[in-house]
Amino acid sequence: MQMRPNLPTKNPRITVGLSLQEASTLQDFADRHNHSCSWVGRQAIIEYLERNAGPQGALPLGKKGAANEAA
Repeated sequence: MQMRPNLPTKNPRITVGLSLQEASTLQDFADRHNHSCSWVGRQAIIEYLERNAGPQGALPLGKKGAANEAA
């Protein structure tokens, strides 16, 4: 797999914004399974990409601002 040139080649990091409810649910889930929130998030991303990153995959969300444009 070829990395995009602007990403570090070792242990890239991302930041994800969550609502308070999402963060609480994630923390509860991670605690119940004795894992960190980072580990649970990484597993969720891996699973999501395995299911959706192929040529036919598409995000279930519109592009940023698309909801406002449709109104």
